[in-house]
Amino acid sequence: MEEDSQDTKKSSAPRIKAVIWCSNNLRKEIRNWPTSVRMNVGYQLSKVQNGGTPDNFRAMTSIGPGVIEIKDQDADKAQYRLLYIASFPEAVYVLHLISKKSTQKTSQRDLKQAQNRLRTLKSVRKEKGLDKCDERTNN
Repeated sequence: MEEDSQDTKKSSAPRIKAVIWCSNNLRKEIRNWPTSVRMNVGYQLSKVQNGGTPDNFRAMTSIGPGVIEIKDQDADKAQYRLLYIASFPEAVYVLHLISKKSTQKTSQRDLKQAQNRLRTLKSVRKEKGLDKCDERTNN
């Protein structure tokens, strides 16, 4: 997993969560998206980093609790989706990217890939003891 850290030095300032890409391929893939889509999705992701909500999103409970999809489209109505989870205290994790024609249904392959990455993320967090942070944060 690759991290983009944006730590703040001031303790009084709200903490900006890091963005962690669950696969290096995701960073390469997003570079192929149209510039306007990349910029908008990046802006929406920065809102999430700062504790906000993206403008156009939906919960993806079929992938797992807490998984959200940021939605965008280009001038030709092609659809672009970034799936993330921000419910962990340490970071926003980008799980998967989807590019499709407006009439296409999201493929089962894409959904399975996102589910697998979420499962791996939870396993890695448990190995590192980060799941204990969740318990402290929720109490």
